[in-house]
Amino acid sequence: MMITLIKRLKGTDVIKDLTQKYGSKKELERLFNQTSNMEMLIDLENWNFFLENPNETIEKGEALVTNKINLS
Repeated sequence: MMITLIKRLKGTDVIKDLTQKYGSKKELERLFNQTSNMEMLIDLENWNFFLENPNETIEKGEALVTNKINLS
């Protein structure tokens, strides 16, 4: 069975999460310039977008696959 979880976040929440993860946008830029990590690039693009559009929402999805479900 596959279960899909979808979480909707406002831009302000995304920025809070990124601040908690990296400390600051400047620190994220520094880390990305050192590593060229694609995940960091996406986080940086999201940070820039949501600074300009704090009321926009983003959906994060996660799919879980399992054969061990007990509905009782």
